[in-house]
Amino acid sequence: MPKLTFRDTRTFAEALSVTKHPKNTVVYESIPDDKEWLLRSLVGFIATDMDYAHLEYMVLKNVKQIVVFHFLGASQAVITFTNRESMEKELVNGSSVLETSFSHLKPWKRGLKL
Repeated sequence: MPKLTFRDTRTFAEALSVTKHPKNTVVYESIPDDKEWLLRSLVGFIATDMDYAHLEYMVLKNVKQIVVFHFLGASQAVITFTNRESMEKELVNGSSVLETSFSHLKPWKRGLKL
């Protein structure tokens, strides 16, 4: 098996100097489909002492007209409904699962800060 040798051809001064690398920025242009599903979604803070392992299952099983459930990091989630009317109806009537699972729940809107 051949031996691997790593050689650094920089001088000592070059190795110690800090070179700044250009930062790559990802810019995402949303398409109409993205905006459409976000407008029929609720965003909320997950309540303390929730069982995260079963939260998605409980919400999808007990709340009608839900298409998908996504975790946003460790403390938030997005719940997307089949249509905006279902989302608004659920927000007004409030199922017990959503009330006990989330401490703060509101419709998504551009620039939303919870």
